[in-house]
Amino acid sequence: MGGILLGINMRTYFVINGLMIYPRQDTYSAWILANPILAFREVALELDTKKVKIGDGVNKYDGLPYSESIGELFISCG
Repeated sequence: MGGILLGINMRTYFVINGLMIYPRQDTYSAWILANPILAFREVALELDTKKVKIGDGVNKYDGLPYSESIGELFISCG
């Protein structure tokens, strides 16, 4: 299950099964500097690398793997 990434700017969003998802966005260096704990299934986009991480509610940003697909958000949603 994949999604469509529309535009890389402050209005970047994903469309998955008709749902619009607006990720938190910043540059790689800003993410690493802040190193927040992302909420469970919270989406973070690196504006300069165009890479995505999905929060687990436990690990800090630098401890999360990059997502292969934004569709990972919906795995095990039941």
